Amino acid sequence: MPTISRVVIGIDLNDPALNAERWVASYVSPDAELVLVHVVEVPPTPAFLRRLYAPAPALLDAARLGGETRLRAMSLAFGQRRIWLETRIGDPATEIAEVAREYGADLIVVGRHGLGVGSWGRIGRNSDRLLRQAPVPVLLAFGAPVGAPRRVLVALDDGPDAGRIAEWAGAVLPADAERLTAIHVLSNAVLSHMLSMAATRAPGDVFDDARVREELRGEALKWLDRLIDGSASPEVRASLVVFGDPATEILSAAEQGGADLIVVGTRGAGRVRQAIMGSVARDVLRGATRPVLVVGGSEDTIVESGAGAVGAALSSRRAAAVTER
Repeated sequence: MPTISRVVIGIDLNDPALNAERWVASYVSPDAELVLVHVVEVPPTPAFLRRLYAPAPALLDAARLGGETRLRAMSLAFGQRRIWLETRIGDPATEIAEVAREYGADLIVVGRHGLGVGSWGRIGRNSDRLLRQAPVPVLLAFGAPVGAPRRVLVALDDGPDAGRIAEWAGAVLPADAERLTAIHVLSNAVLSHMLSMAATRAPGDVFDDARVREELRGEALKWLDRLIDGSASPEVRASLVVFGDPATEILSAAEQGGADLIVVGTRGAGRVRQAIMGSVARDVLRGATRPVLVVGGSEDTIVESGAGAVGAALSSRRAAAVTER
């Protein structure tokens, strides 16, 4: 089961409420060290204007210093715990992913405003780039949730990382959880193909559509039960198999079951995962009204962790520990 010891949180200085970020810090990772990151994004200057209006180093330094001051003040909202502060200049998605690598983080958290202009409700440039570049799972914290995520819905397919996704669902489940529900959606295309194969094998005219559907559902339920066996205690585990459009059914199940958190995978691994994000994950994020934890495939390279990574991070002149108030 993954452990959450260090969490990188993207901070938008124009979002003073910080409700989503504080919810994660309080209920999803209450014992973790936090790395609060604010990125000053400088729009690219057109090439024909750079000679006249190239960014002045003094201006960038002033923007960084102002960000550091405000970030330190906003860190007070996270209470008495070990916190590191990072103010960077550049592309938000790239810088947040890089900070996660430097610190050996276990999780990245970004609220609705955490990547600047735009909304997580529509997957834009920054959010898509972060999900493609992140070396660890990303929790997109919509809205202002209340209390621990006691009802978690995890969507699983038969990809190579299904077991890892199930483990992450268990990792964010609190001790007093009400339900961990694993859902698998047999798409219309897959169902049609399976029914066609069953029909060709049925002798004469005895093909039974309903019986085949139940047979498929039964096998899928057994597979789901095995996948989440170690993620939660038997009394809170549940499995659900439905037919239809995957993203639509996942969002519907989250709504009907009152899920506090949805866990999905990106599909693909390594360089493939870096190039694309699965359409199901994208559509779930577009339609979600509750936090979504996106778990990517295994990395080609191992993210450095432990004392070496922490030491490298602390050597940055922009790092500051906030351990006493």
